[in-house]
Amino acid sequence: MILAGGMQDPYVKLKFADWQDQTHPKEDAGSDALWDLLGMESPVYLENFLESKLEISVWDENTTRKDALIGEGQISIKKAVCEPYLGQEVKLSCQLTDDRNCPSGKVDI
Repeated sequence: MILAGGMQDPYVKLKFADWQDQTHPKEDAGSDALWDLLGMESPVYLENFLESKLEISVWDENTTRKDALIGEGQISIKKAVCEPYLGQEVKLSCQLTDDRNCPSGKVDI
């Protein structure tokens, strides 16, 4: 999507239980940004995986005005700590909705 002033400069905010972090913005990446091998770490307890959801929000960084929400969503990540997936890479997809609750994309983790 091209917005007035150029392509989107997206970044992703992640929140899980008491932990939160965000990626760096991808300048002019548009709607198909990729962050590979993120070094985000935090101690997490098993009950968090069973009870909490990963909250994801994607934002467009702006220099002259407030950053704009592209979309947000939540997913359960308990699949990542259950048999037979322990020790394996697990792909999770989160559908995003904008502030009007309309579909606005997805994030694959």
